[in-house]
Amino acid sequence: MVKSVPPGSRLFWLASLVLWTVAGGCGSPDVDREGQLTVPGPDLTHLGDQRLKGAIEAAQATVAQRASAESWGHLGHLYFIHGWPSEATDCYQRAVDLEPDQFRWQYFHGRALSETDLAGAAAAFERAIGIDAGYIPAYVHGARILTDMGQLDAAVGYLERARTLDPDNPFVELGLAQHALAAGEFESARPHLQRALELDADLGEAHAALAQVYMAQGDRELSRRHADLSARERQGRMMTDPLFTAVQQLGISRFWLHTRGKSRLQAGDFAGALTQFSLLVDDVDQEGDPMGWCGYVGALLGLGRNDEALAALERALSEAERQDGHSPLSPENVRLIHTNLGHAYAVTARQQMAISHLREALRLDPASVSAAFNLALVYFRADSLEQARDVLEESMADLQGHQQAAQLLRTVRERTAAVEP
Repeated sequence: MVKSVPPGSRLFWLASLVLWTVAGGCGSPDVDREGQLTVPGPDLTHLGDQRLKGAIEAAQATVAQRASAESWGHLGHLYFIHGWPSEATDCYQRAVDLEPDQFRWQYFHGRALSETDLAGAAAAFERAIGIDAGYIPAYVHGARILTDMGQLDAAVGYLERARTLDPDNPFVELGLAQHALAAGEFESARPHLQRALELDADLGEAHAALAQVYMAQGDRELSRRHADLSARERQGRMMTDPLFTAVQQLGISRFWLHTRGKSRLQAGDFAGALTQFSLLVDDVDQEGDPMGWCGYVGALLGLGRNDEALAALERALSEAERQDGHSPLSPENVRLIHTNLGHAYAVTARQQMAISHLREALRLDPASVSAAFNLALVYFRADSLEQARDVLEESMADLQGHQQAAQLLRTVRERTAAVEP
């Protein structure tokens, strides 16, 4: 099965291209010997995601019937967002040919070419900026390409123009820092990185780059601190890019459903999250990935549909603990299922079941902050103050910085002291 991955990685799986057929070695590259339009696309024979396969085939049929810039662009978006940059490039080129003055086609042509042809991508971003000089992501992506090509002066020119448009954009500062690092100028990079983190303290790439700077300057402690922050925050931030955000909504692979569902859970949009995770349920049944149920359960719990949530979690756990011993999940993911079960049982006032699952989560990972805190909270609410205190004190090293845990421990100690003879 093809694994769909997000664009931006240089490690895309490149599907085999459909060859363009040219009659007698001449004529239009867009038609075959019978005069039928040839549509580029990967081999979908072994694509297990039938929802994605159907969407691609429908978009291909639309192009074949009505080869407009819009239909080519839509097909290109589907390819690009699901990890086929070469095929996306072909489609965006057709859109550019039909509407050369449309910024978005030039921009996405550059985005797709970034995976396969740096010089072509740089030229596409230059054309895009010539059409619309106010779209900052075009400068940032273009600068990264120029930096990779070693054209550092041109890259910094793009970034300086972007900073004029938006002085408070952390990704512009990050780009300037990366330019300095590419030139080996560690001291010049540091103020840009510090400014980027002033603007967005959770920008993982900036923490990673600062770790590199401090290591080069011999400050191992600061380097380690920023490396730790980078590992924690790396997945948390993306540059604001309205065009790309709109294209992301076309993502219907399991990766994109997980991504959008998780994002909506974090935002407290439980109904929206449930819509995304519900689309995964049938696929999870077929492919044995019970982690899809965890997001589904989180949404159900948020909506107060507790009994449905419990049934889904128990199903996920039975899938994870197969009798044949070949669980599709890592111990960390099994631990997460037990933690969620503990929370769900606690919400439904089944305290002993909650305690059992949370203790199993801690057995799998004694450093689990969520399991330790939730277990202590269950004991506290059951008025088992000594057990709550023991759990918190045993886990205090891992709970450092957890304000709710610290407050709970103070409360437990006060109440325990009040009842002791």
